[in-house]
Amino acid sequence: MPTKTTAQRQRDAIVIRLEKYIASRKREKLGCHQTADSLGMEYHTLRRRMAYPETFTLFELQRVAEGLGVPLAELFERRDADGSESAE
Repeated sequence: MPTKTTAQRQRDAIVIRLEKYIASRKREKLGCHQTADSLGMEYHTLRRRMAYPETFTLFELQRVAEGLGVPLAELFERRDADGSESAE
């Protein structure tokens, strides 16, 4: 299997983090539009960015980080379930 580039690993890390956040919001019985609002984005924009994460703008990523309550740099780190950084 080919090795992923740093950009691919970062893109995957953002998508994984957002998918976990969206799943947690669903467990709280919040709709997709409310979840997008909590991230400071329009619903349709969030859907497009999840499908094509390389199209996120820096401003959008800053809003996502604020919505998740994490520093922007942490969005790009892939973490295992125990919180340790993945060795991918």
